[in-house]
Amino acid sequence: MSKKLKKNVPVLRFPDFIEPWLIKSVSELVKENFIYKPLDGNHGNLHPTSFDYVKSGIPFVMSNNIQNGVIKYSECPYISEDLARSLQKGFSKEGDVLLTHKGTVGEVAIVGPTPFPFIMLTPQVTYYRVKNLKLLSNLFLASFFVSSNFQKMLKVLAAGGTRPYIGITEQGKLNISIPSVKEQEKIASFLGAVDTRLNQLRRKLEDLQTYKRGVMQKLFSQQIRFTQPDGSPFPPWEKKKLEDIVDSVSSGRSKAIKEVGDYPVYGSTGIIGTSEMGDYSGEAILIARVGANAGKISHASGVYGVTDNTIIIKVKSPNNVYLFRTQLEIKRLNSMVFGSGQPLITGTQIKKLEIIFPSLHEEQEKIANFLTTIDCKIETLSRQIDQTEQFKKGLLQKLFV
Repeated sequence: MSKKLKKNVPVLRFPDFIEPWLIKSVSELVKENFIYKPLDGNHGNLHPTSFDYVKSGIPFVMSNNIQNGVIKYSECPYISEDLARSLQKGFSKEGDVLLTHKGTVGEVAIVGPTPFPFIMLTPQVTYYRVKNLKLLSNLFLASFFVSSNFQKMLKVLAAGGTRPYIGITEQGKLNISIPSVKEQEKIASFLGAVDTRLNQLRRKLEDLQTYKRGVMQKLFSQQIRFTQPDGSPFPPWEKKKLEDIVDSVSSGRSKAIKEVGDYPVYGSTGIIGTSEMGDYSGEAILIARVGANAGKISHASGVYGVTDNTIIIKVKSPNNVYLFRTQLEIKRLNSMVFGSGQPLITGTQIKKLEIIFPSLHEEQEKIANFLTTIDCKIETLSRQIDQTEQFKKGLLQKLFV
């Protein structure tokens, strides 16, 4: 008995709680009236198609509309309320715990207050609705769904097909570990405080990134101009093709990628490994050339390697790296990507882009320093988010059975 008790309690536990946790399958929770039968959206002929989408109405929630515990209603397609009410299932309401189970598997969110009478789920999303709050907290259930052990179970059951998927029947086999309601509430409250902190940081980061984009637009459309030390304006900016003002635009050439090496190697998704030799040095702008990330911009410095699926732009000065990269970001290179089978952007396209830039080094430096200050704040917030996410991840490993 003592061994069983030891197995059915978490590593990290709040004081005053000593009872072992119950372990029940989703099917058992339904039979014992903890929850209603989980449901997803309508399949087959009843499933609304893109021809049914309207500008406003009822959100039609897909798996990619749920990220980091948030339902992104602004990114959802919508269907008319009349069409929604004609469907058979998938009606989700406030308090439901949503779990994505197709394509993107394992994203979790709780439906909060909305201006909609209900929301509709696609067949990619399941709702879990608590039936007896004296037995189970929906906040605890959502927290349990993002715990490491549960996520591992999901991935195992979802694997095997060409696309990750775990249907309603298979979800019935998932095990849920449940303590007393008081302990559930304690855990949910503690993790809720961590989530509140994470959401605050994410909002700050999003606001700062929006501010930076707005400032960049005004700087490079010259609605905002810096002045010289004597208060006079700087000379007019120059406009030239990128190929005329950089040292080179070419595809990378690094091939010898190893698990252990002294130098990072950049590919279309960022740093993808290391190398014992560095093929490049100094400041450079990198642009993903092929694949899903085609058009994505990044930056390299020091000694490094670059694979041939990435364009490398070598420039004449560190300030120009920043100024040119900023303008390339404004131009949204992903809109230049072509090809359906293998998305692609070419060096020739990049070379012909027109860049405007300050003619005097002093103005270049002022702009670069100003934007660098914003970037440092963005980097600090990103680091705080990463640290908080790691802290939460550690808690999720220890607070649940």
